[in-house]
Amino acid sequence: MQQMRAEKSDFRTYTSSSIIGTISRPTNVVDLIKKNKMEKTKEKMLKIYTLFGFVGLFLLFVIFIYP
Repeated sequence: MQQMRAEKSDFRTYTSSSIIGTISRPTNVVDLIKKNKMEKTKEKMLKIYTLFGFVGLFLLFVIFIYP
């Protein structure tokens, strides 16, 4: 059976690097709104392109099957 010793643990925290990571600049709400609009338009365009792609592949498949 092992005995518990009163030693320091090997786990260390790097406080200097965590402090540097938490410093942030103030958030600009207008920029966030613009980014959200851009993301929404990108998602819409991606949906449209995938829809046209599937329709095109379907038509191509139908043309080759039923000449």
